[in-house]
Amino acid sequence: MALRTYPVSKSEYGQFSPDATEYVVTEPDLARPWLNLLANGKYQIWLSQTLGGMSLYNQDLRINNYYGKFDTPGKYVFLRDEDTGKYWSANWVPFFRPLQFFRCVHGMNYSTLTTETRGVRTSIRVFLPLGEACEVWTVTVENRSKKPRRLSVYPYVQWRFSEADFHERENCIVAKYRDPHRLEVDFEGFLGSSLPVRGYDCSDRAFYGTFYNRYRKSAVLERGKCTNSRGYSEQTIGCLRHKLTLRPGQAKTFQVVMGYSSVPAERRKLIRRYSDPANVEKAFRKNRAHWERLIEQIHVKTPDAIFDRTVNVRLKYQTWMCILWCRSGSLRFGYRDILQDSRGVLAANPDYTRERFLEPLRYQYKSGRAVRQWSRSSDNHDTRPYMDSHLWIVYTLAAYIKETGDTSILKVRVPWMDGGSDTVLGHALRGLDYSWKMRGSHGLQLILGGDINDAFDKVGDEGRGESVWISQFYYGMLRETERLAEFIHDKKLAATCRRRAAAVRKAVSRFGWDGEWYRRCYDDNGKPVGSKRNRDAKIHIMTQMWGALSGVGTRGRDVKAMDAVERYLRNDFGYEIFTPPYRKKDPDIGQFSALTGFMNNNNYVHHNAMKMGADIKLGRGDLAYETFRKMLPSNPRNNPAGPRVEPYAYANCIISSRHDRAGESEIGWVTGATSWWFTVATEWMMGAIPDYDGLRIDPCLPGKWRKVQLRRPFRGATYEITVRNPAGVQKGVTSITVDGKRIRGNLIRPHSDGRTHEVEVVMG
Repeated sequence: MALRTYPVSKSEYGQFSPDATEYVVTEPDLARPWLNLLANGKYQIWLSQTLGGMSLYNQDLRINNYYGKFDTPGKYVFLRDEDTGKYWSANWVPFFRPLQFFRCVHGMNYSTLTTETRGVRTSIRVFLPLGEACEVWTVTVENRSKKPRRLSVYPYVQWRFSEADFHERENCIVAKYRDPHRLEVDFEGFLGSSLPVRGYDCSDRAFYGTFYNRYRKSAVLERGKCTNSRGYSEQTIGCLRHKLTLRPGQAKTFQVVMGYSSVPAERRKLIRRYSDPANVEKAFRKNRAHWERLIEQIHVKTPDAIFDRTVNVRLKYQTWMCILWCRSGSLRFGYRDILQDSRGVLAANPDYTRERFLEPLRYQYKSGRAVRQWSRSSDNHDTRPYMDSHLWIVYTLAAYIKETGDTSILKVRVPWMDGGSDTVLGHALRGLDYSWKMRGSHGLQLILGGDINDAFDKVGDEGRGESVWISQFYYGMLRETERLAEFIHDKKLAATCRRRAAAVRKAVSRFGWDGEWYRRCYDDNGKPVGSKRNRDAKIHIMTQMWGALSGVGTRGRDVKAMDAVERYLRNDFGYEIFTPPYRKKDPDIGQFSALTGFMNNNNYVHHNAMKMGADIKLGRGDLAYETFRKMLPSNPRNNPAGPRVEPYAYANCIISSRHDRAGESEIGWVTGATSWWFTVATEWMMGAIPDYDGLRIDPCLPGKWRKVQLRRPFRGATYEITVRNPAGVQKGVTSITVDGKRIRGNLIRPHSDGRTHEVEVVMG
């Protein structure tokens, strides 16, 4: 199926391709690196427009170093003219020689950098073959001058491992890290090539000559000859030397294969396979087809082409990268992160969501509490008591069953972190029981180490602080479990959840409400936070949204709270975390009061996605759409001082209007927002909402939109949904027809017949 085309958005520094699957960067000297994230489930790469970046194996073992502030080191190809002795980097970095041409294409699971220097054009395409623990660089060197060229070409990486040497039998460099904490494990990366090797270096010191040469010159390139150095107990590198002779107009292509494997035979097999150009192009086409299938599965068409481009292409790809990368490559997996992100790819790939959902449960204690983060490659887990972690189990579990109807997952047994095992349902219920026990003097949930706002790390440090937000969230998960219990005919469980939810709602109503909005929490001394009586951070966005999202509040209070968000937290770039910002450190608050920049009062993109969802819950389609438009990565108002973060990927936050750098985005790609944006846009806004008994139709649109369309799979059938809005309302359905037949109510029972069904919805 041909991909849809969109109006091409251009800027001073690049533009989208017509199908939005690529972004073409036309300038290397940006205010900060513009990244692309690549992942295939076994291996991940983080690449800038100069191919600066790092690689990871199995999502938490870092193979390369990368320093984003300096966009170095990277996947470099150095060239040397053997007739003149002049040398340069095809990446521009780190020697910064003048360029005659620059173009970087960031695509789906690949990036291609093309530059020209001294009449030599070099193209480096980096991509990940599906299912392989390796990356492939396809390097093409073309002589665009009018004279023959004798060139030496040097593929180069910097390892994160402490030993490196060239292995003659494998014809590649192998780098090794011996883990002193796990004596049975050696971690090994490799770098090989399809060309004959004329020399190599594995010592950073040998390659550059002196420490301070790194950003100016290289001793090896000055000499034109490698030293065949071994890297040991120092900064190690992998550098191979190849020779090329090119006639005028001639080009030659070769392959570089880099990856992870501790098995020599496996390394040899990967290098041999991807040294063959036919195998490489076959793998690259397979990669392209895989990602095109993923982005075609769920499709929207609205009057706003930029909305469509974002939802149909960019959000899908970024959401997949967030779950495959675990957001940051921080070498640990965030408990709430994995559960939220896997929910974002649920409609596209329920089997993958099921697989990823089960892993976090292994890091839950028998008490019901879960870790904050875990590691696969070590015992370096973050076990601080963040009191929302275990509640996200219900959030994703309920969504999975609604999407698939598969209740068998409830009986799957999963180990506890501290021994023994229980069913998935047992894990979910143990978490709910733990939260029920962990209530404070106001009947609200204790916050202990923190909640979804990690920077509230001192509010409950002494064990008495309480979180209004966790209480709202807990209420929502109790009600969700009650509905699930009714679906599986467990009346006793439903009654327990209903009774507990009523008690939590009473506590939130009495102690969470501040008169015009919801308080955020209480500290260990019983003082409210996010209250009119506070000098700083009087109102927080989280509890205002979750009054509506959880259902814990009344409509009157929810509308009043969200109106307060519009009055106090709104700015040109979205909505702030809280206001006013903390002006001095507060030991009863913690990091929030000490941080400067994005966490102290700025527009947190994740929260803005939830804010859009809360507006939809209240039927405020115009405000929901306005929030979406404000937060677009390509919104030029969000980068007034120059291109701070990629215009094709959501950032973590946007600096608020109270700063001189107002509107600048920070920390690209790494955000839990994408899962929420995609879910809110395709389910809640378009109005095709999975429920236990079927697909519920309940759109909430901006009043100016007269027609939208949505295609989505659901339980073995595909639904082509057209929503017409002749009266320009924001909420409300007057009729629904399925395959020409009008249905009663707004629930479409699953067809599960492998066919496509036409759904016509009229709002009014």
